[in-house]
Formats: sequence, structure tokens, C-alpha cells
Amino acid sequence: MKVLKSFLSLFIMIGIVSSCDKNDPPVDHVFKADYIVFGHFFGECGGEQCVEIFLLNEETLKEDSIDKYPSSSDFNDLDFTIDQSSKRPEVASLLSNFPDELLDETETVFGSPDAGDWGGIYLEYKTDDVHKFWLIDYIDNDLSDYLIDYKNQIIEAIDKINQ
Repeated sequence: MKVLKSFLSLFIMIGIVSSCDKNDPPVDHVFKADYIVFGHFFGECGGEQCVEIFLLNEETLKEDSIDKYPSSSDFNDLDFTIDQSSKRPEVASLLSNFPDELLDETETVFGSPDAGDWGGIYLEYKTDDVHKFWLIDYIDNDLSDYLIDYKNQIIEAIDKINQ
């Protein structure tokens, strides 16, 4: 009888484990951003296009009017007063494509953004529980594949906004 109970318990456990879908995202990654902030910055540059940062949420797209070069130690001072909402549909996928892997990262700087005057990407993510920012190198050498892909989406979005 004990052997039968053990066999039955083992059979049930195997059934439970095998029914799990390996493609389901981990429960702790069911985040939905209230907004993201994204943009680029270039130190050795002249003009308004040197620092362009945007706030994207479910309703609007706004551009920062301060154009301050970002710090690697704290959130950037921003003032989103320039309405770019007519361009929102062209860049809205940045919200749904946000890489969950980035939320697990402990670093805030990836690569050497703008170290050789080639620019960098500023990225910020905000929900009720999570508020993080990152500086990302334009050069792909020290970046993970998921970060290269999202960085390229950000660059394309900035180009679309500026057209």
C-alpha cells in the first residue's frame, strides 16, 4: 500500500511539473510602465539636438525642454513641456517592447556612454513600485543582445520623432 501511495504521489508531482508552460514570464516580471523616459545625449556637440529626451506613456509623448546632459549618479532634471503627441503612435511600441531583463540589472551604466564623443542613451522606467534609470553606450561592444536591440529601437524612435 505504501508503494502504491508513493507511486501515486510521484505520478501527480510529475504531472504538475510537466504542466508548467516554460514560455510563461516569471510572475515578478509582470510590470507595466506608468511611463518611460528615453533619449540621447552628446557631449561634444552644438545645438538643440545634442540632448533630446522624451517621456512616453499610454496617452502622450512629451519632449524635455531643459536639455541637460544626464548624470550617471542620479535621475536627470527634466521638464516635459513640449508636446509631441502627434508622433506617439510611431514610437508607442517602446512601452510594450521594454526589456524585462533590464529591471533585474544592478548597474546603471552600460559600456562607456559618450566616452569618445559618440553619444549615449538615457533611459528611465517608472511604475508605482519601480523607478530606475540607465545610461547606455551607443557602441555595442559591451552590451547584451537584448540591450542592443532595445537601444536600436530607441534610436529609431528618436529619428521618427525628429522627422
